[in-house]
Amino acid sequence: SFYKRFSPDVLSQPLRFLTRRAMATATVTETTPATSAAVIGSGTSSSEAAPSEQSTTLAVPPEERMPHRGSLWLALYLSMLTGIGVVIVIPTADEYAERLGGNNFFSGLLIGFVPLMAVFGVFANHWMMCRMSVKTVIFLMAFGSVIGNVLYGIAGLTKSKWTILAARGISGLSNGIAVTPIYIGQTVGLNRRSQVMFYFSAANTLGYALGPFLAALLEAFVNGFRINNLILDSDTAPGWFMACLYLLLMVKTFFFFQDPEAEVMASPARASSASVSPVSSQTQSNLHEKDRLPLLGLLACFWGTCTAGMMITCIEVYAVHIGKHEWGWSIAHSALYLASLMLCAGILNVLIGKLTTRLIKSDRGGFAAALTMGVLCCFPLLNFGITSEAAQAMVVGAGLLFVLCAVSVARSF
Repeated sequence: SFYKRFSPDVLSQPLRFLTRRAMATATVTETTPATSAAVIGSGTSSSEAAPSEQSTTLAVPPEERMPHRGSLWLALYLSMLTGIGVVIVIPTADEYAERLGGNNFFSGLLIGFVPLMAVFGVFANHWMMCRMSVKTVIFLMAFGSVIGNVLYGIAGLTKSKWTILAARGISGLSNGIAVTPIYIGQTVGLNRRSQVMFYFSAANTLGYALGPFLAALLEAFVNGFRINNLILDSDTAPGWFMACLYLLLMVKTFFFFQDPEAEVMASPARASSASVSPVSSQTQSNLHEKDRLPLLGLLACFWGTCTAGMMITCIEVYAVHIGKHEWGWSIAHSALYLASLMLCAGILNVLIGKLTTRLIKSDRGGFAAALTMGVLCCFPLLNFGITSEAAQAMVVGAGLLFVLCAVSVARSF
């Protein structure tokens, strides 16, 4: 969790504000007159009913609660597919756009159009999760991604560059990048949230690593079997492959995902609309007057998250570009180079996450340290006049790896 209750700085106040409201609402709901009347009507004294309730509460404190393990892993799997879907087309975007009449600008637009449309998808995710179950939202996001990737695969039949742009737009709207963080924020306790968010960042980074690696494998598979037609070739294979992965996600979600309890997922706004006692309404109004959501802290958090996403995408495109056009590598070799960087970054992110949650107690300090490390790690990316291609690959790779670790840690906080 980026925000901890004991942190006194500005950056730790926003979620503390939301946590107070949620805890106050939960306390009010548990002490409504209807509940007391039910206990009296059943002929059981409050002293007899109290031990069982206390034992249930003490068994899993709110700050230590965890959702269903299989459901959490499916949510993390969704974040991994999100990373794969963004970058799997990077090695072949140039050729696909050129074949359909596009240029270098259009190929870059194909890559950036998914995160752009995902911004609108975030608001759609929030609206859907307020009105639907998490299982339904994940199922619908997976279905939309299947449609977008199938359209990307058959774009060669239309011979229009706007078809692949529309396909990438549908994939961006159905990206579901906000589903997993919202699910984690509403179902994972405050003391465990930071650890789970590092797992989310690692799963997303692993997706960025698997994307180019799978693109290289698909390139070798298609060329090895000499498959080259309007429906399936090295350019359209990523679309068909991602459609199959999202179909599998739909099946897994239908059979294995368990929605959390309604009490856990209920938002403060929805809970406040329920019938409560006059004392509880007064308590909530006092909380609204006492707590103010700090705008400066939120802007700092949003800026760090936005910068992290920009840097990851730029690193993906830059690594493939410099490998293909500066070092003369093939698509497969450039994709494997990028995949190696992202895989190492994902492993380091998991290790750094475990150390960070134990050593750094201040969220503000951890966030500032990650940003400072990101600035320092950019120096290996400067031009030092190295003539050896192998030495250039090592120095640039080390710089990109450290920058990836820095932005992943900052995004996790």
